[in-house]
Parts: sequence; structure tokens; C-alpha cells
Amino acid sequence: MYKINDFVIVNDYHVYQVMLVNQFYYTLSSLINPHTINVDSTSIIKRVPSIDNINEVIERIPYIRTLQIENDRFRQEIYQKTIATFDEVDLIKIIKSIYIRKKRKENHSYENKYYQLAKIFSMKKLPPA
Repeated sequence: MYKINDFVIVNDYHVYQVMLVNQFYYTLSSLINPHTINVDSTSIIKRVPSIDNINEVIERIPYIRTLQIENDRFRQEIYQKTIATFDEVDLIKIIKSIYIRKKRKENHSYENKYYQLAKIFSMKKLPPA
């Protein structure tokens, strides 16, 4: 599924580069600390989006709708499920929704956690070339 030199996000939420593909595992090199790890495919959350993909999402930001959820418990559940997808558009929906709720002073304390997580995960991108 992943190829050598692909950049991936692993379940420790760090970005790694695929160095070796084996039948049973991937050898990944950390971009932060000079070390490698071996993981199976279930430990890899997703491939880091390409620069073209990131630019496309950035262009779409003004048109991405916010989440309109009245029930607090349901809103928290949707935030949790959306964060778990690691989809850039979904993360932007959360960021925009909570930002608007903060400006209106309608946000709850639990939303700050999801706001920060969405910002962190949406910034995971390729290192400078």
C-alpha cells in the first residue's frame, strides 16, 4: 500500500518517511529524531497529503461549511469521530465551527481540546523540499 519515500502519519501522530517495505512490516525513519521504527500497516494512520492536495484544500476553505449541531453530546461525538478520520476537509470543518462558536461565546470547554487537535492534525504536511 505504501511505497519507499512516502511520508506517513503513524499512530503516535508523528510524520515518518517509508524507508523499507517488507512483506510483514514497514521500516520508517523519523523526521524529528534520527531513528527508525518497524511497524505493520495497522499502525499507519494515513499517507501525508501531497502539496497539490494541500493547496487544493486551502483554496476550498472559504467554501467548506461548518457543522450545525444543536445537541452538545451529539456535537462532542461528531467531533471525536471527525478527528479520527484525519481528513483535511473534516478537520477544517471542526476548526471553523469551533472558531465561530468561540466568537459567539457559545463554545464549551471540551471544544478547546478538539479545536487544538484539529489544528495540529491539519498541519501535518510534507517537510520542506
